[in-house]
Amino acid sequence: MYNTELNERIKLEDGKAKWGFRKSYGVNFAKIFYMLGSEELKKANEDGNLRVDTKTGETFVDSTEAKRYFLKSSRMDECSSCLAFKVDGAGSKKLSKAKFCRDRLCPLCQWRLSRRLAWETRKIIDKYEVDNSDMVAILMTLTVKNPKVGELANMLDILCHGKSGAWQLMQKWLARRKIKDFIRTVEVTFNSESQTWHPHLHILCFVPKEYFSKASKYYISRDILRDEWKRICSLDYDPIVDIRRCYNKGEKKERIKFGSNDIKKVELANAIKETAKYCVKPLGLFLKLSDDEENVTMKDIIRELDSALNGRRLRALGGEIKKIAKSLKFDDDEAKKDLIHNDDNGNVDAVWMEIYSYFGVEKDYYLIAREEIANEREQERTKEIDFNDTG
Repeated sequence: MYNTELNERIKLEDGKAKWGFRKSYGVNFAKIFYMLGSEELKKANEDGNLRVDTKTGETFVDSTEAKRYFLKSSRMDECSSCLAFKVDGAGSKKLSKAKFCRDRLCPLCQWRLSRRLAWETRKIIDKYEVDNSDMVAILMTLTVKNPKVGELANMLDILCHGKSGAWQLMQKWLARRKIKDFIRTVEVTFNSESQTWHPHLHILCFVPKEYFSKASKYYISRDILRDEWKRICSLDYDPIVDIRRCYNKGEKKERIKFGSNDIKKVELANAIKETAKYCVKPLGLFLKLSDDEENVTMKDIIRELDSALNGRRLRALGGEIKKIAKSLKFDDDEAKKDLIHNDDNGNVDAVWMEIYSYFGVEKDYYLIAREEIANEREQERTKEIDFNDTG
């Protein structure tokens, strides 16, 4: 039985993890989705979109969009309301159970997903480097001119939609240069000063070591990359692109000379972070944009971003990288990613099981139940947790 009669109020402390901070902004997102649902309901009523309940005979407003927004609002509001942690003798906590909404705009879910992706990517790269010691990692970044509010969906279509998207064409061009093993992610940020979107691609890929020799015909300079990206996207301006060689910590960091070009370098761990960062930083929207902006409101931004990202595949693996991910049983579907465990330390010598609940007034989590557990029963007790029975 869990002890719910606690003598003191204990706030959740989990290292640098800002559970309450992220959850509070998730609640703000939920409120905005509720407002969007109300607007859609009002619009449907004004347009006369009414249906009659065949059982009761009552007339009600019918709006698919309103239902979608209300459902998102409800799921995000309830997301991670309760958290169960395994706690060892030193007080170190490991998340054991939580109910996540998995929405792309949920600050908590995207934080957990980003950590999971970083861990998976590190595992994949470690195995890849063991199996392909003659390959070297490079990080590419491809950008376009910032589209205005209202143009994000169209730009994402241009960048990575179907077989004719710019990335798909770039992938074929890279394959002709013997670059077939890659991790590609799409990131979208918002510039509150210019009130424009900034969609861009990060590609972590691998090339043979001789790629950097003067005799290599496959070498890609920044100028070559820029011109090809410009051609593929049919741009009338020179886009900003970047390409860097990756190194492992401890390796020499001197720049590699290739003709007249200086090859910049980036630590592989940081390159992995770039490709593990998820498509959008939900917190950034609230921290950079207030609802009293002159030309655009938070609701406009959330509505467009939610619609533009809906149903899109924003992360892709290719070549041997994809095969390794499959062999490690890392699910390609983000909706099925394990958001509970994101490192190799999932099993701790737990002496306590603690349950924390989110309190909206304080905007933080507080301990509501605790039980001392035996190590051999740890796994079974985790499965038995029912958040509805913790008061």
